[in-house]
Amino acid sequence: MLDDARLKAWRDALVAGELPSPARADRWQVLRAGVVNLWEFEVTEYWYADGWVQLTGGNETGKSSLMALTTLIPWLADVASNNIDTLGRSGKTFRYYVEPTGRNADRREATASTHQGWLWVEYGRRAESGDEFFTTLLFAEARSAAADMRLSWCTLAGRDRVRGGCDLLASRRVVSPKEVSAEGFVRHPSAAAYRAEVASRLLGSTAEKLEAVGKLLRVTRTPKLGEQLQVRFISDRLHDALPELDRSEINQLADGWDQLDEIRADLDRAVAAVEVVERFTARSWHPWVRAILKRAAERGQDAVSAFGDVTRRQEEARQQLSDTDAHRAAVEEKRRSLELTGEQARGAADELQVSTRHQEAQGRLARLSHARAVAEMAAREHTEAERRAETAGGIARRGEEVCGDAGARLETRRRETAGRVADARYASREAGLDITDFDPLLTEQRVGDRNRDVRRAQQLLAEVTLADQEASRAEEVAAEARQRATEAGERRETAWAAAEQERDSLAARLDVWADGLGRSVDVEPWQASLPDGKTPRPPLRERIREEWFEAACRPVQARLQEAQTRGRAARQQANELAGQIEELERNRAIEPQPPVLWARRARPGTGAPVWRLLNPREGLSGSELAAVEAALAASGLLDAWVSDEESVVGDVQAVAGQPVARGLGQVMEPAPGPWADRIDALLRGIHLVHAGEDLPETGLAVALDGRWRNGSVMGQASCVCGNAEYLGHQARETGLARRRSELASRREAAVSEATEAEAEGSWAAAELSALERAMASAPDDRELFGLLRDAATAETLAASAEEVAGQREARSHGLRAEADSRRAALLEFTTERQLPVRATELVEVQERLRRAENAFGILRHARDREAAALSSWEAAVEAAADGTRLRDETATGLQAAEERLIAARSRVQALETAIGADDQEIIQELEMLQERAADATAQAHSMERELLELAGRAGRAEEALAAAERDHEVVAAERDRAFAWFRRLVDAGLAGELGLELPDPDSVAITQVGAQVQAVNQQIKIRNWRHSDQEVQSAWRKLHTGATEARADLELGGRSLRVDETDDLPEVTVAVDAHGTDLSLGEALAHLQGVREKLASSYDQRVQDVLGQLLGSTFMDHLRDRISATQGLVERINRVLESHATRTDRTALRIVLAPKDAATRQVLEAVSAPTWGNPEAESRVREFLRTRIDEVKREAQSSGLADWRNGLAERLDYRSWYDIHLEHRRGSGTWGPLTTRGYAELSGGARVVMLMMPLVATLAAMYEEMPTGPRPLWLDEAFDGLDAANRATVMKLFREFDLDVLLAGPGRLVNVADVPVAAIYQVVRAPAPMPGADLVMELWAGGQLEAVETPAS
Repeated sequence: MLDDARLKAWRDALVAGELPSPARADRWQVLRAGVVNLWEFEVTEYWYADGWVQLTGGNETGKSSLMALTTLIPWLADVASNNIDTLGRSGKTFRYYVEPTGRNADRREATASTHQGWLWVEYGRRAESGDEFFTTLLFAEARSAAADMRLSWCTLAGRDRVRGGCDLLASRRVVSPKEVSAEGFVRHPSAAAYRAEVASRLLGSTAEKLEAVGKLLRVTRTPKLGEQLQVRFISDRLHDALPELDRSEINQLADGWDQLDEIRADLDRAVAAVEVVERFTARSWHPWVRAILKRAAERGQDAVSAFGDVTRRQEEARQQLSDTDAHRAAVEEKRRSLELTGEQARGAADELQVSTRHQEAQGRLARLSHARAVAEMAAREHTEAERRAETAGGIARRGEEVCGDAGARLETRRRETAGRVADARYASREAGLDITDFDPLLTEQRVGDRNRDVRRAQQLLAEVTLADQEASRAEEVAAEARQRATEAGERRETAWAAAEQERDSLAARLDVWADGLGRSVDVEPWQASLPDGKTPRPPLRERIREEWFEAACRPVQARLQEAQTRGRAARQQANELAGQIEELERNRAIEPQPPVLWARRARPGTGAPVWRLLNPREGLSGSELAAVEAALAASGLLDAWVSDEESVVGDVQAVAGQPVARGLGQVMEPAPGPWADRIDALLRGIHLVHAGEDLPETGLAVALDGRWRNGSVMGQASCVCGNAEYLGHQARETGLARRRSELASRREAAVSEATEAEAEGSWAAAELSALERAMASAPDDRELFGLLRDAATAETLAASAEEVAGQREARSHGLRAEADSRRAALLEFTTERQLPVRATELVEVQERLRRAENAFGILRHARDREAAALSSWEAAVEAAADGTRLRDETATGLQAAEERLIAARSRVQALETAIGADDQEIIQELEMLQERAADATAQAHSMERELLELAGRAGRAEEALAAAERDHEVVAAERDRAFAWFRRLVDAGLAGELGLELPDPDSVAITQVGAQVQAVNQQIKIRNWRHSDQEVQSAWRKLHTGATEARADLELGGRSLRVDETDDLPEVTVAVDAHGTDLSLGEALAHLQGVREKLASSYDQRVQDVLGQLLGSTFMDHLRDRISATQGLVERINRVLESHATRTDRTALRIVLAPKDAATRQVLEAVSAPTWGNPEAESRVREFLRTRIDEVKREAQSSGLADWRNGLAERLDYRSWYDIHLEHRRGSGTWGPLTTRGYAELSGGARVVMLMMPLVATLAAMYEEMPTGPRPLWLDEAFDGLDAANRATVMKLFREFDLDVLLAGPGRLVNVADVPVAAIYQVVRAPAPMPGADLVMELWAGGQLEAVETPAS
């Protein structure tokens, strides 16, 4: 901490333009930071006062830009946009700060083609040996003609400092890194090397820890952090702050999994083939089988039903014919009886009718009957006359009444019409019509014309309103499209910037990679041809492999192959020689080489070669013995076989010849043994020739100088080694020793050769391994390709969005012009016709016109009713006159009818008086006889008709019987055909394919087949079955369609399917492999299922192998370390939080790591348990990993992603296996979850204080692991809306955590009692349009705020 003396020295150095000295000895602390020629800052530098500084200023002054340039970028060696704008909303890239954009809003001069600048941050600490300083620097150069920027990450350690031996500006010119000559200045080959150096020197840790801190600092530097502080936000940020997994471990796992793709592809093809065949079977083949069987069974059932119907018809026809014949006989008998009865009755009636008494009585009765008829007619006429007279009277009365009523109604209607005319006149005047000369018809026409004008005006107004609405909607859509186009343009810029940064990083990684190879590799061509999104380029690794790796490997591989071949050959030769030496020691003899040009038999155990049976006699010199041995060998006798065999096949047998004068026995003698006599005889038959003597012309001869003769063959030979090795024990021992020594020497040479070759092979293999490791570690441009694809996609989307925005804007302009045009037309129309423009006023005019129309309608109705009343009155007058006339006429007719009725009744009475009782009896008897005869005749005629009917019925029965007998033959044949077709399908195995159960399935008896047909009908149920051949045809078409689809699907995997028609039935054949092996459908399905199971088993085994290798690799150690580190970090954070409860109500917070689910909990427990390695735990983890890997792989494949490593890294990121919760406790109470609702109930200040605690505590816990490192905290307008008391509380918290604080905000924040000393810089920007920004400094110390004048830059 700065005491008064140090504070004074610090202030004096600042005012004098000197350099600050460090105040801390226990750790590094940031001293100052600055930029050179970036944005509008020409040379800008600001100092930390005891680790505290604030940048203030209005909007657009550059305070956030200065903060962005001197915080995350130099800390992480990363110029990505999210390190500039942590929310990613501005779309600014680092290039924006280096190179002017040329836009109107950019004040900087943009004429130069090259722009350069520096940013830097200096740290310091006190040491016994003197003050130590360490500075991080970035040099940036942008050329307008180049898409890429040149970035140089540098560090400065030692006595030289910026403005103190290290000048970044010379004569107002930016100095490049090559020109910097300061002691301890290092330009690092890559950002990674820079991060490693910064982490090592500043933190005493790794780049990984540096990046972990950077992640959390990125969160704290989020603009307006106080507004972002929600429970979920803090949980997510804490989640991100946990240690990440090393991507190399993930990539290693992905590589192992990718190797399974070929097996997986085969398995997928097999699974797909099984699914295709099963789907074809279920959806195409079996539906057709069910349809054809169902239809065949229906036909069989129909045939059985038809056959039964015809049989019943036969029986019914026979029964009906029999019944009809019996009935006809009975009816015939009854008819004859009735005819006899009728004849008898007619005879009696005829006799009575011709008698005298009957004829007299008949005359009298006839006259009476006529009189009665006349009287009845007169009575009817009288009744009708009375009715007509009464009707005519009523009509006359009603006519008179109607005439009076019609006259009254006519008068009423005339008065009503007059009133309606007055109403119409008034309504017309109210509607604004001229009624000076009121003519109802003309005025009504004017109302109609006016109404049409109003409707037309309303229509025009509606069109204007609609056009306005459409134009407004189009303008809104155009605005949204323009906003989307702007956002798409920003995303495009961000995407290209990310790709540009990755390209720079990739080029730097190439340098680092090349430097680490330990050999000269020119990476500039690869750097120059890195993907840029414009020109198609092969992948970088492919180029490195083709242009460097393969070329480097070829000579090494050739040397390795040559060394391996040479080593194998030498090792084999050494082994063979060792075997020969072992055999030599075992046999204690040297066997002559077997013949090469012919096959010799395997020699038996009885017998021996000649050389074993001969010994030299004393006195024979060594040279002569060698000559004799060579001659015997050349003549074929040395290795000839001696035995008791009479004849030998496949060998050379030694046979004794006729004894000669001087035989070979003079110098050679038989060896003791069973063959001595035979050898002696052999020697006597061989001529011995001394040196200088001629060989004999015949026989077998051997000379002491090596010459020999054997029949027609002769020659001269000498021993290979100069000495005899086979003849005699001494010679054999000598040869054995020589041979042993020779083989041993050759074996030693072979072993030496093998050792040398293996050493060379080991070197070559090591060299190849080094090359392969170098190749495996070569930078990969897949990420760059992905970013370029994203950028290209963003470019396309931006162009599309821009085009859509243009189209939408053009459409909105057109619709607005159309709306204006329609409004002008409306005004012109209404002005011309003196109508209002407003809708309500038009409705009012329309309402008045409607009332006028109603008045005229009522007037028309009144006139119509008046005319109707006049017509009714005229008709009533005429009807009354007609009624009076009719009444008079009917009265006269009634009187005449009454007179005629009286006369007719008098005549009937006189005739009835003259007729007696006898006349009645005679007439009744005759009528009775005639009636009886008629009845009998009628009944007989009826019987005749019945007989005719019965005859017809019998004929029809006979015809029906004949037809039934004919149909019986037809349906029997149809049944046989239907049964035969059904059995054809059953015998083809179709019923068996569906698993149908048939009674006695092998029987073809008619009864059994009928039962089988019935069973199939009952077992096969098809939805919406229409019982027609169309169903089968439809199934047939679906079968062929399904076969076509299945064939297309199967051919994708090298298989196929076809449908052939054989004997009216289709035969499905499946080619189950690429070799064209054809199997039936069922066999193919079983075969493919077997292949699938086999491949699945193989794949599962390989998966288990890969997972087993993974579990036994460094990945699990790495994962266990990460989980352990995470748990330790959370424990440290909770300790810090526990010791810093809030001052007001002693509320403490803690972080809780909770596994997401039960399965994850088990895996985490298994991985982190000390008993890791037991089979059950490994099995659980193996299944857990496999499930997630498979999920990622499937998602990548369904999304068309070639690189699935990012998804795998996310899924295997152990941090995602945890839910991070915040819990709080007040005082000594119990812990409970900090919910969003509970958090929302707090005041704004309390919320900020409470939720900033976990972030700051996490930083403090991280810094505890690096006690000598700096402890930065960066906040950008984080305290908006926070009152002074809460701000003071937060500042005190920062002091307690011993943090180096940099804040940015519009007003002063650090001038509180809890902050002893702090530097406050106001960023001031030149008035527009002039570029330039500078700093004005204030010092807060001792509770006083002092303006400090600093030297001009």
